[in-house]
Amino acid sequence: MSNIMPLADSPARDPALPGPPAVEKYLEQAREAERDGDWSFAVECYDRALYCVTEDPRRVTEILRWTGSVHRQRGDTELALELYEASITIAELNELDDQLASRYNSLAIVKQFS
Repeated sequence: MSNIMPLADSPARDPALPGPPAVEKYLEQAREAERDGDWSFAVECYDRALYCVTEDPRRVTEILRWTGSVHRQRGDTELALELYEASITIAELNELDDQLASRYNSLAIVKQFS
């Protein structure tokens, strides 16, 4: 697995440079870590991606849900629930109705098996 891109080198940290390349790199690294079962690294990558997209509520809800799913896989259902609920709240506040079904589905999976 490749090393994580240093946060200090992230294009999203410099307002003169676009942020999406950094976000996509972090998301790619997170998904690779998930496939490898490296849950801690996946969470770290998702956290870094989240840091870069705080102004984009749609991406925030996605990343919160993905991070919640990693915590669910790790067995930390309480934290997974908190992240899913935060994702739902942000989606509702920003009227992202198309995002709600997958967020509620993730929440239901945890509640069903808790």
